[in-house]
Amino acid sequence: MDSLFQLPAIIKVLAAFGLILVLSQMRVQLYLALFIGTFILGIWTRLGIFTILKVVGKEASNYPTLALVIVITEILILSNLMKSSGQLDRIVESFRGYSKVCGRFPLHSPP
Repeated sequence: MDSLFQLPAIIKVLAAFGLILVLSQMRVQLYLALFIGTFILGIWTRLGIFTILKVVGKEASNYPTLALVIVITEILILSNLMKSSGQLDRIVESFRGYSKVCGRFPLHSPP
């Protein structure tokens, strides 16, 4: 068990990110999946529960974090509006047609 704590930090971060992706695929709400991944990563790096909560609280009130939340919210609202107006379907169909044409003309010719 102690060998899990000795893994390099990059492995721990990638594993936490993988956990977030798995939880997202399991239809867990994104904010909850992020919190679980963050909490697991904090425990895995031997931070105390109160330290993890303190860091999460501090970072949640940072200006860059709040700006990111606003941008993501705006993107979700815009995509919802585009979907309800049918514009998103037109963009997807246009891209499908474009990708079929581009697939016929590779960017690099074979040697």
